[in-house]
Amino acid sequence: MSLLLEGTNASEVNAAISAERHRLGATSTGMVLTFVIITDELHQSEATRAATFSANQHPCRIIVVIPRPARGKPQLDAEVWVGDREGPGETVKLRLKGPLAHQQASVVLPLLLPDTPVVVWWPAHSPDLPADDSVGRMANRRITDASFARKPIAELDLRIANYHPGDTDLAWTRTTPWRSVLATALDEPYEAIVGATVSAERNNPSAQLLAGWLQAKLKVPVAVKNSRGPGITAVTLQTKGGEIRLDRSDGRMAELTRTHGISRKIPLPRRELRDLVSEELRRLDSDEVYAEALAELKKGLGEPTKGRRTVRPAATSKVAIPPAATKSTKTAARKPPKSARPARKKATK
Repeated sequence: MSLLLEGTNASEVNAAISAERHRLGATSTGMVLTFVIITDELHQSEATRAATFSANQHPCRIIVVIPRPARGKPQLDAEVWVGDREGPGETVKLRLKGPLAHQQASVVLPLLLPDTPVVVWWPAHSPDLPADDSVGRMANRRITDASFARKPIAELDLRIANYHPGDTDLAWTRTTPWRSVLATALDEPYEAIVGATVSAERNNPSAQLLAGWLQAKLKVPVAVKNSRGPGITAVTLQTKGGEIRLDRSDGRMAELTRTHGISRKIPLPRRELRDLVSEELRRLDSDEVYAEALAELKKGLGEPTKGRRTVRPAATSKVAIPPAATKSTKTAARKPPKSARPARKKATK
């Protein structure tokens, strides 16, 4: 059962949560974090369902903030669930109307669970600098999703330029199964890798992040190529003796093949939003591997760096001597022509 509070404030919402918890005989001691979701009306239902599913694994207080900026008086409307169908924790939906839509932190702060981590998620429209957002500053982890931006690659560029420890993106989380399978494949003996290619549908930020991770770990140039999708469709590692290829063309099953080796099928389905959110809530520290992938993208894909094996020849300033050069040609190269020799002065008496 939900409680609907119209024209309320944070204190009344807190009191309603406590009263409902007392009615059900529940406590807040089992909740491990506060999960704040900042979204719009279009995406709030899907985001709430994903968070509720995650709450079964990570009991938490879910605060869904729905800004509705418009002219008029500031008003706060709230819906409150404790337990019931909305999961084992607590769910609060806050609709901030009028000027109050720009004062999200002042509404959210009194509702945070004491002495627990805070995770903030922007499912659709995220700030350019999440760590500097009024709510983002209160969070241990900040989750964005470049894949749902109008211009995904431009959004990823913002994540690269404005990264702060504690930031992460669901475009990175989507690469977890690929990274796991590739790491397992490289546990077997293989020849030196000299390059790699990631194939994916156009403007796919996950492909860029996977390429950045490969380039950081393998120290070889990595390229991204367009395919028909869906999502990432293949990763090819070029070795001195052939290829190691992980191919997933249907979005469900992948095939791992090696040159002169036996191929095998591997389940590699595209994951649902709720699974991505659950994975991100498992860790509350900074994701250093994600930071490495962003740093590599900042340097540029396909660019050799110090210590990196590459098939590109090193530039040289020496001029090669043609092998067909004759003895007379070499002699001529050593002796300047008569016209170039300095003229002898005649002796004067």
